[in-house]
Amino acid sequence: MIDRVYRGPVLVRGRQLDGPNELRFNRGLLPPREMRILPAPQLRTEPSFTRVRAPGCYGYQVDGIGFSYLIVFEAKPF
Repeated sequence: MIDRVYRGPVLVRGRQLDGPNELRFNRGLLPPREMRILPAPQLRTEPSFTRVRAPGCYGYQVDGIGFSYLIVFEAKPF
């Protein structure tokens, strides 16, 4: 979810921090490397999922106008 006060675009990218693997979003034979959320005047949600190839430490970088956040997580096998 994106705070309703912020109305600009959002770009989400990511990668493995402790290895060479990419992080991708959603479906497809070649899923996208980034997720773009367009500007809107109301509360926005962007249902999605993350695809990783291997366990490890990963990070999302979330960028918008005037901000940038890093979110780190660990992917573990079931």
